[in-house]
Parts: sequence; C-alpha cells; structure tokens
Amino acid sequence: MRKWIFIGILLGVLIIAFGIFVLRISESTVPHEAEPQETGSAITDIHFTDTYRKGIHTIKGTATVPTACVEFSADITAPSGTSTPIRVDLSAPADSGICLELATSVSFNLSVTAPADAPIAIYTNGTLATSTESE
Repeated sequence: MRKWIFIGILLGVLIIAFGIFVLRISESTVPHEAEPQETGSAITDIHFTDTYRKGIHTIKGTATVPTACVEFSADITAPSGTSTPIRVDLSAPADSGICLELATSVSFNLSVTAPADAPIAIYTNGTLATSTESE
C-alpha cells in the first residue's frame, strides 16, 4: 500500500514539474512583436492606353499584382478644373489568406468625361505611381 502512495506522490510531483517546465519554455521562446501594418498589395508594371472620342476618355490597361487572390479594383475621377488631371485609382488590399505567390496580370477599363488634353495620374493604393502609356 505504501508503495502505491509513494508512486502516486512521485507521479504528482513529476506532472507538476513538467507543467512548470513547459510554461517557462513557452514564455521565454515566444517573442512579442507588433505586427507590421500593411497598406495594400504591391501593384507593379502598369501599362495603359487612352482613347478620346466625343468628350469621353476611355482608359484601358493592365497591372501586375502579387497573387491571383488579391481583390483588385480600379476607379476613375473626373478632373475638377482645367489643370487637374484625370485620377485613376488602382487598389489591391493586402491579402491575408493562403495563396500561391505568383504574380498575376489584371486588367481595367474605365471611362470619364473630360477635356481632350486632360493629363492622367495613376495612383496605386493611394500613392502616385509610375506608369507607361502605350501608343
């Protein structure tokens, strides 16, 4: 009988010691860092064409996004004055899911009423982008 009491006490001490050991390891090895804030996925390689007919600019183009899972959107804003450019906003929010990291080409087709000589400004995730106008 004393043998079983001794084995029970010994097992209890071992379980408590193991629990303390595991908790100490998990506290010391997990670094606590703030996660970086992502503003959006990178949109690269922007190419577009501008066609003007009867007071309407039609802007067609392509852009490259990091994955096919990114929700890409394009919006256009008409100029408010004669020196204000046509603003094309391309956005791709940061993708939080699991997806194959393979760059994908996406297309956009937008129309707006503006003067014939209105300049065009392309923005990606709110930042002025470098773009190439195709002839």
